Amino acid sequence: MHILQTGQRLSLPSPQLQLQLSGEAGSGLLIACDAQARPLMLELAQRPAGQLAHLQQVGQLTLDLASLPATVQTVAVLYGPGGQASEVLLNSGSEQYGYEGPVGDTYTRLMEFYRRDGGWRLYAAGEAVGTLQQVHASLPEMLRQAAQLTEQSAPPSPAAQPSQSQSLNTARPAPASGPSTPLSLSKQATQAKLLSLAKDQAPAMVPVIEQARLTLQKAGLDTLTFEVVLVLDVSASMTPLFKSGQVQRLVERALAVAARLDDNGEVPVTLFGTHARSGGTVDLSNISGYIRSMRFSYDGGTVYAPAIREVVKNASNASWPTLVLFVTDGENSDHREAEVSMTAASSEAVFFKFLALGDGPFRFLEKLDTMPGRVVDNANFAQIENLTRTDDAELFSLISQEIGDWIPAATKAGILNAEGRPNRGARPGPPRPTPPRSADPADNRPWWKKLLD
Repeated sequence: MHILQTGQRLSLPSPQLQLQLSGEAGSGLLIACDAQARPLMLELAQRPAGQLAHLQQVGQLTLDLASLPATVQTVAVLYGPGGQASEVLLNSGSEQYGYEGPVGDTYTRLMEFYRRDGGWRLYAAGEAVGTLQQVHASLPEMLRQAAQLTEQSAPPSPAAQPSQSQSLNTARPAPASGPSTPLSLSKQATQAKLLSLAKDQAPAMVPVIEQARLTLQKAGLDTLTFEVVLVLDVSASMTPLFKSGQVQRLVERALAVAARLDDNGEVPVTLFGTHARSGGTVDLSNISGYIRSMRFSYDGGTVYAPAIREVVKNASNASWPTLVLFVTDGENSDHREAEVSMTAASSEAVFFKFLALGDGPFRFLEKLDTMPGRVVDNANFAQIENLTRTDDAELFSLISQEIGDWIPAATKAGILNAEGRPNRGARPGPPRPTPPRSADPADNRPWWKKLLD
């Protein structure tokens, strides 16, 4: 018998499968996902209809994957909290596999079977997917996205098998702290698709994305979705950082964050010095040598406000909140304008992560991190003295700080809705100072006596 580990994938010797599941079959679901987004959800307590499966007795299931039409891409076995199903015994041809999945208080996807290169593969998922209501709510969106990915992507090479777009790349236990929103099925499909693209287009990014996953998961952020944007200081003092490769390395790490948090893995870049302008878009297809390929002139000064206003304007129609990675190496000359811009931005679905490169000091960035008068705390400051001596785990940890605090604060303030998306209704404005005590209409004293109150 082969003992499977969570996250493991392998090719099935035969499409005719026999499964023995522990627990009560009444809590189980069988989901077949086709490329046209037509789900087939079957209660395992009853004899499944059609030619897909046969329920021999409680807990024993026979699946005939070869009988499925070519449109069906994925078959997943889910078990609910009442079933306590943690052990699966699977027979495929002459091979036998054992898997012990987690037991939780939500529905768990135990195993998933998916097509690849004319055959079927197994994924030992062992992953919580939420309540039954959340499964029903997430399934249509995931299937629509899976259908789009299938239509847009050619079948990957055998070397890229572990990142099938309809499957997940790892198990994600609930974090000990931070947001605890279950990872939606559509989010999983996006993350798996981006990891697959990384293996095909930028293999060096794969371990970087994996480290980003580990750090964001630990912080409880891997289930969230943002529009990730990058803002780069191109004042003359940044020249050594560009030429030494430190900025390229930082861009790669920003893209790794986007591969986990962003809805499409594309990172718009804004350049700023004396003014703000577009630096294009970085993604997995052009990340290699991205900085070297850029064409821009270094500026003779540094102002923050134009770049802050630019990204806020661009975020005004975004479907998700915007995470801004704002990179600079020095102080700015527009303190007042930057403060006003950040205060105004605090009522928008935008969180600023100021990343300061070098020895500093960075007193104004520290002030932006803590200044009063904002609707919510919409910024965090982190200093990186030498990026080449900062490992990825530490860097991603710095990037992750305070994002998890901003989400509930922005939701409470009405900036985000319950789904974590920007609230397009009435937005809160920046706090106003407490007005002086209103005059009593019955108070007929001279004006100068009222000043003594």
